[in-house]
Amino acid sequence: MRLFVPAAITVFILFTSVVAQAQFTYINPVPGSQMKNPETGIILKTGTEVRASSLKADLISLTGNLSGNHACSVKLAHDGKTILITPLTKFKGGETVTVTVKDGMLKSDGTLIHGTTFSFQTHAEWTPAQQQAIADARRQIRIDEYGEAAYHDMFESGTSSANKLTCEGIPPFIIQSTPGAFYDEPVIYCNQRIINNECQTMTIISSAGDSIYSYQDDSRGIDFKINDNGYITFFDVTDSSFAMIDSGYNLVKKYYMGNGYHADEHEFRVYPDGTALMLCYDIEIVDMTAYGGQPNAQVTGLIIQKLDADGNVIFEWSSWDHIAYEESNQPLTNLIIDLIHGNSLDLDDDGNLLLSSRHLDEITKIDLSTGDIIWRMGGEANQFTFINETSAPKPFSYQHHFRRIGNGVYSMFDNGNNQVPERGTAKEYLIDEVNKTATLIWHYNHPQVNGKEIKSVAMGSVELLPNGNRFIDWGMRAFVNLADIPNFTEVDSSGNIVWEFWFTDSNFVSYRAFKKPWDRCNLVLPSAMLTDSITTFSADLTWNYNSKVSSYVLQYKKCSETDWTSISLNDTNYTLQGLDENTCYQWRILTVCEIYDDSFYTEIQQFNTKNPLGIASSGNELTEVKLTPNPAASQTTLTFGMIAGGEIEMRVMNLLGDVLQQIQFNAQAGYNKKELDLSSLAAGTYIVTVKSDGSAIRKKLVVN
Repeated sequence: MRLFVPAAITVFILFTSVVAQAQFTYINPVPGSQMKNPETGIILKTGTEVRASSLKADLISLTGNLSGNHACSVKLAHDGKTILITPLTKFKGGETVTVTVKDGMLKSDGTLIHGTTFSFQTHAEWTPAQQQAIADARRQIRIDEYGEAAYHDMFESGTSSANKLTCEGIPPFIIQSTPGAFYDEPVIYCNQRIINNECQTMTIISSAGDSIYSYQDDSRGIDFKINDNGYITFFDVTDSSFAMIDSGYNLVKKYYMGNGYHADEHEFRVYPDGTALMLCYDIEIVDMTAYGGQPNAQVTGLIIQKLDADGNVIFEWSSWDHIAYEESNQPLTNLIIDLIHGNSLDLDDDGNLLLSSRHLDEITKIDLSTGDIIWRMGGEANQFTFINETSAPKPFSYQHHFRRIGNGVYSMFDNGNNQVPERGTAKEYLIDEVNKTATLIWHYNHPQVNGKEIKSVAMGSVELLPNGNRFIDWGMRAFVNLADIPNFTEVDSSGNIVWEFWFTDSNFVSYRAFKKPWDRCNLVLPSAMLTDSITTFSADLTWNYNSKVSSYVLQYKKCSETDWTSISLNDTNYTLQGLDENTCYQWRILTVCEIYDDSFYTEIQQFNTKNPLGIASSGNELTEVKLTPNPAASQTTLTFGMIAGGEIEMRVMNLLGDVLQQIQFNAQAGYNKKELDLSSLAAGTYIVTVKSDGSAIRKKLVVN
């Protein structure tokens, strides 16, 4: 562990760290660490499960040398291994906090957890001038990445760049493709217009360019993607959160960092078990004169947090505790120094954390159990030998979007800043963690466009597709005046371009882009919702099957009432019983999907139960409607009764609601029969609707 702190403090840090680590495999804040937020909580891990009942607040002492003693709450996280200690009041700025854990906590097997004592320091109480300097530094970091005009539109509510334009819909684009060679799934991206206005539009289109979804909002949308849990997520700058929406594009949840930190837009990962990874750019006022710099420099470090399903911080990692100043590729003499600039997070095969840091030119692997660095690849602290790598002077630089593919293979988008030549490259490495080798096994550079390399100043991503193709987002390209430079390129395993995308306005870019299946949680089709076998006290309800749906909620009520009765079901049919005679009822269906939240309810369906004499309740209503035989082959017979004669309309529809047959005829009072010709229908399930001036009844018809 490398700490860039004064030498006099180093011995204290190492001593207290060893003592604390004797009992706990992980402690946050790291013993001896500095510049923690006053709102910070305490996280302890023993490496094994803990007995929740043994966690008592009176075993914990929290004392600030300025703020005094702090009461706290203590609880066990869902994983059964993480102890969360939350001060009931925040600490003061610029103080030393001493944490004492007494003997008394127990592991799940009853083994005593011996206590420990350690200290950490909070950052100074910033003056108004320092607070403004920190805000200015945060602003400058984003201006450096997005451009000044775009910064105004994205991050400064109520302000606007000069010449701001109105953004409506998806910006025009061109697609060229090789039929049958590309991965034919939706393209997911959020465009940003770098010059004059933002026009930030979250977009899903088909590979052919057909619109599936779009939403324009200059404050929301960075890192728009289908996340690891199957939901769509994106950054919301208005409250520094990540929003999660379901397949109906409805807000499900918002995620926030804890311990006083505010999430950054570069990366958010959320997994099927509800855990999430977030990162934050932490700006501190630091005296950098020892490095030839400014006495009041605004220096940006990196904070990473893992949250559980309840939003509790169960792991926190700070670059201040592990990365030395001189390992950054940024000048240390500047007033504003963005030391780390983390831009992607991923979990390795062993469950540990993979971090890409643009301003370290480094991929860092971090142990999620201890917080220790496992290895460092690239940059000043590189531990690896690179094989087959020809990039110079570094193997990669200013990279983005490092991702585990599996079996030791990893991909990245190498922006190639300050390389010779400067150009964006999609890469895949085979990494041997034991022998510390990284072998370049695949890479792709786009052919020159009008004599120019595709120079990617920032942003970008690369994705290995299921068919073996690679999908590349070239990020923020230089030479944007050249309209032929693509935004997205799909290549096959031989490097042939099989699909390519350009915005017609070459000032548009996208931070990342993906090609992924987008399976929505569909509604039950109203045309397939049938009410059948209605009696005085019961009715059979059926609806269509949907492979994306794991279960259903049936709701019904009397037409005259407001409260619904809900029934959870796994099947697509249900018999309502115990109904009142001669009464109007309504029903509807909600679909529940395995990975998405519930859909909206369907349109309300309505029926009347019969009266004791079997006579319709009012009007010239149909009775005893039957199809015989059913299932049928080329012909079936429709029979029904009517109180009085009148015109009948009969329709045959498929499950999508398309009308395939429609006839009208006059029926007599009493019993009626009509032969239906089915010879033109393919085998399948259909809906037959019979309608009079008093009622309409639908029946399911199966054609063999």
